[in-house]
Amino acid sequence: MAAIVEIINVSKSYRRGSRMIPVLVDINLNIEEGEFLA
Repeated sequence: MAAIVEIINVSKSYRRGSRMIPVLVDINLNIEEGEFLA
C-alpha cells in the first residue's frame, strides 16, 4: 500500500537555559491507507 502520510527525519529539541535538550532525533513515520492511530 502507498503511504498517505510520511514524515522523514524529524528532530525536536527544547532549550533549557543554555542547554539544548533533544526529545526527538531523526524520527520517521509512515501511515498507510487503512491504518489507524490514536
